[in-house]
Amino acid sequence: MKYLKHLLMCDTCIFESKIENSNVGDVVSLPNIETLEGLPGIFLEADSLEKLSNLRRLRISKISGEQILVMAGTARILEKLQELQLTSIDMKKKKKDNEDMDNEDMRLNMSHYDHLAKLHLQFLFSLQLRLKKVEFPPNLIDLTISNTFFCKDPMKVLKKLPRLEILRLENCDYSLSITLDFSGANSFPVLQVLAIEQSAMREFPELIVDQTGMPMLDKFICDNACLNVLERLRNIMVKP
Repeated sequence: MKYLKHLLMCDTCIFESKIENSNVGDVVSLPNIETLEGLPGIFLEADSLEKLSNLRRLRISKISGEQILVMAGTARILEKLQELQLTSIDMKKKKKDNEDMDNEDMRLNMSHYDHLAKLHLQFLFSLQLRLKKVEFPPNLIDLTISNTFFCKDPMKVLKKLPRLEILRLENCDYSLSITLDFSGANSFPVLQVLAIEQSAMREFPELIVDQTGMPMLDKFICDNACLNVLERLRNIMVKP
């Protein structure tokens, strides 16, 4: 399979108990691989990521804290990466990982991913309180954050992303004191699509919107028809 370029796996169909002690093959021996999707984190040793130099699209489920530190460290790896989805930390390793992830000096540096345009972070316990310590890719266009808890307003960081066109917040939880502030003349300069979707069991956050922030916004995807927002948002509001 030396020339294999795309490997897509259905992670919901894989039983970890049957494979975690098995020889599942060396993904690193695929020098031309460009797409890895649905890959359970146990398939990859953290240092293996450094060898996947042709990878363009990567989706890992049950990623470990060690793998996150390798991907988001200072080393320049996966330099051709264009799309990345990280889904949940492996709960079996959560306690050990958090010893490293809670280091006050740690920064999740993704600024070296020059080609990364699409990023999806889902249920990453280590990121829930540390968004201000994430250095996002400079050319990020499409960002989705799912099932994450925020104790502070994430917009303080996200509104500064210069090329962000699409922002989705899906089933996130927020501290009661949080308001999501989209206001300000320099906020989200090229954002075109904003989606905030909450399940019925989750509280909808309060939004702060003015006439200057998000000047290019033309679609507001929201499942709360009763939300009290400015007319400029209500005029472009659509249901998911």
